[in-house]
Amino acid sequence: MRRTIIALLLALAATVSLHAATKKKRVVISTDLATGLQGGWRQWDDADDGWAVAMALADPMLDPRAVITVFGNSNVAPETIVARELIPLTATPRVRIAMGASVKLDQPQAALNGKTLTRDCWSEGVAVLADVLKAAPATIVAIGPLTDVGCLALNEPALAAKITEVIAVMGRQKNETFSLGPIPALTDFNLVMDDRAVRVLLDETKIPMTFLQFDLTRQVLVPAEDVKKLATGTPLERFLYEGTMPWIGFWKNTFKEDGFHPWDSNAVFYASHPEAFGCETVHYEMVPCAAPQDDPYNRGGGCAGHGPNQNPSLDKEAFQLWLASDLTSARAVRTCTQYAPGGQDAFRKAIFKCLLPACSGALKRAATPDKLSR
Repeated sequence: MRRTIIALLLALAATVSLHAATKKKRVVISTDLATGLQGGWRQWDDADDGWAVAMALADPMLDPRAVITVFGNSNVAPETIVARELIPLTATPRVRIAMGASVKLDQPQAALNGKTLTRDCWSEGVAVLADVLKAAPATIVAIGPLTDVGCLALNEPALAAKITEVIAVMGRQKNETFSLGPIPALTDFNLVMDDRAVRVLLDETKIPMTFLQFDLTRQVLVPAEDVKKLATGTPLERFLYEGTMPWIGFWKNTFKEDGFHPWDSNAVFYASHPEAFGCETVHYEMVPCAAPQDDPYNRGGGCAGHGPNQNPSLDKEAFQLWLASDLTSARAVRTCTQYAPGGQDAFRKAIFKCLLPACSGALKRAATPDKLSR
């Protein structure tokens, strides 16, 4: 009898241990998914969101509850069409898809009879995000503007408090200028598209936030020759090939690099493998930039890269998000600027590992080289 009880206890312990080891992280992907789009307000749109979504939906350590589209790389309606074309080709074809914000949070928002209409930003995407959080806490992998998350925080703060973490691709070190190839100063795109949403989340909530900076996400370039190998592959591979090669052509012509940066895939990889990154706890400052019409001497306020004869794209940059340990914000955030030892190699391998729908476990294996222990 004693042996039977011991055997049962050991079996129960093994079951609990297995459950703990295989427990997945609940995530919602908020994305300006424009892979393959052309026209709209841009000639060619970034391809990397499609790769990031495919990675997230195949990662055995993540439990994707929804993919919410948000304006940014393109308009939100065509982005949603891209999502409905892409997602059925992935490893999680039945994930919930919802259309989010089509415009940024107004600054200030409209009012009716003196009462601010914060609800005017509510969308199908925000409603789906609210539904997911009503069921259980979740992490938001935010690879586009933070509009929908900010809208939820303004209207349903109790639900927003159930967000485990927001992982965003934005932010810079103090006085850092973004540059690539011949372009001397670039905007922090996701921040520029809706800086108010970022300020709402930072200043009016306590949601844990992690920012993957430009210094980190520019380190990996996927060569065009590797993308070309997908031309005769699975439907998902062909979709990504067809949507990526025109963007690579634009990128090579503009920045003299023959490939594409998988900016947003970093956020997905961080969600399941934070140990692959070099991160620290810091404070933040939203530094205001003077708009040209408000700054006759064109000094650019206190923003890095702004000033006389600045890159015209910087005219749209009203704020910069600076992240450093010696800043004085009321609360701290996390920021990542580099990979941990072995992390970049693991990330490179993971980019291509899960393009096939039947790739269960491949991403986990790719993320555990000898130098990167879990």
